Amino acid sequence: MPYQLTVPRFLGNMAAAGFRFDKMADRWARGDRRPNGQILEALRATGQGRFRIPGAPPEAPLCHLVIHAQDIYRPLGIDHTIDRQSANLVLEQLTSPRARRSLKPGLLEGLSFTARDSGWKYGTGAEVIGSAAALVTTLAGRP
Repeated sequence: MPYQLTVPRFLGNMAAAGFRFDKMADRWARGDRRPNGQILEALRATGQGRFRIPGAPPEAPLCHLVIHAQDIYRPLGIDHTIDRQSANLVLEQLTSPRARRSLKPGLLEGLSFTARDSGWKYGTGAEVIGSAAALVTTLAGRP
């Protein structure tokens, strides 16, 4: 979606969905009538594309891609290790003061997070230890 929608079109779609992103994204995806081959070509083209999320820090596109990659890998049962540097950037972004506003309230309270495969650490309290991929998925609000 970020490669295909201009900012004005994105905002118009958001307004039409009552500024509920999930509703807007669902409508956009269901309304895409391109044949599978065209969708696949569009996805392949994103490898060379660039996008910037308005008002977001430069790391935001990386976070977007890493989180959504996990959305695909995990249900398919693919154990994917995120590059250490990328994982740490995404985890730092997800726990930044700005990003914490979008986390489930209380998610970070009284917990110490450690990514056993990237060395990333955050917080104090009861330990939560897992792969960077599992922590990214959890902090991004996925079950």
